[in-house]
Amino acid sequence: MKACILQGSPRKGGNTAQLLAPFTEEMEKNGWDCGSIRLYDRDLKPCVACRRCQKDWRIFGCPLEDNMQEIFDAVLGCDLLVLATPIYSWYCTPPMKAVLDRLVYGMNKYYGEEKGPSLWAGKHLALITTCGYRPEAGADLWEAGVTRYCRHSQLRYAGMLAERHMGYGTVFMDAEKAERARAFAQGLCGRGSGMSERPDLDKSLDSKTFRSYYYLKEELTAFCRQNGLPVSGGKLELTERIACFLDTGRVTAPAAKSRPGKAREGAITEEMAIEPDFVCSERHRAFFKEKIGRGFSFNVAFQKWLKANTGKTYRDAVAAYDQILKEKKKGKTAIDRQFEYNTYIRDFFADNAGKSLEEAIVCWKYKKGLPGHNRYERADLEALSGGEKAENREEPKP
Repeated sequence: MKACILQGSPRKGGNTAQLLAPFTEEMEKNGWDCGSIRLYDRDLKPCVACRRCQKDWRIFGCPLEDNMQEIFDAVLGCDLLVLATPIYSWYCTPPMKAVLDRLVYGMNKYYGEEKGPSLWAGKHLALITTCGYRPEAGADLWEAGVTRYCRHSQLRYAGMLAERHMGYGTVFMDAEKAERARAFAQGLCGRGSGMSERPDLDKSLDSKTFRSYYYLKEELTAFCRQNGLPVSGGKLELTERIACFLDTGRVTAPAAKSRPGKAREGAITEEMAIEPDFVCSERHRAFFKEKIGRGFSFNVAFQKWLKANTGKTYRDAVAAYDQILKEKKKGKTAIDRQFEYNTYIRDFFADNAGKSLEEAIVCWKYKKGLPGHNRYERADLEALSGGEKAENREEPKP
């Protein structure tokens, strides 16, 4: 397997280079052939949008005379492209941006008189970056831009390793950063951070296969737009809509929001079913106060439960309210089912108090690359040990 590492830092021994060293060492230890190109050592011109690269779908075809052909050839010949750059003004450095602009045209033959192919479709792309802010505030826009870039180019985004530098005059590299760099490499080498063969979301899938893998909401929305499906609603609604379309070809309209009708008359009993389009009323409040006590209130979690459990009995509702209160006392806030990442991270730390967010994310990316559910399991920790056991792990049952 070949990895092409494009280094976008102007400093040869800078933070990005230091972070790359243990990463590259671990990749090579796992049998990868890693080639590296320092962009600041190359003559790289910005794209001039002449579109001459669109005339021949077999080659790069750019008329600018510089070192870009070398980079094109290296990227075309690799399995994994790694973009390593410090963050300057919330994005990559100028030569890295120039390379991305040149590749998006040279690799994607979309822009001529007739739309052509993507020459690098299916390759994996990963990010290694350093920044002065916390990564979630310093590298987030860079990652968001690259994930869109990947979708447009039919690349497989494999994740990001981002580390913070606390300031000039402080030492950047330490043992913990090196360990995280090695763990990131291990995830890429194994079945971890996106390198598993999760199928592309397209019309060739059936609903069973589709439901077995994790897709971002923006991927679901993009699929809906491409295939004429409504894009309104949350992730769960989009999932159901797409599953129906994959199996039947039917386009289902979003569920209409009905206006609440007149409340049913008479006393509520524990055996009665919770009505559709449940609306809080004084009649309901009186029932719950009688069964639960004067301290009862329609908290947000309980309202959501009532609206999501039409058909269950009011006896079930009383039991659910008690459970919500118990969870609240434990400090465990209920998280909606569509926020699988949040739930996973919370449960990871509940089981691994001493571990870091980076380790939690490695395990999350490992889990979402596998078929089956996306709930945390202790076996997911195998993703942190290089994946030897993970390769033989029994796949989780749906």
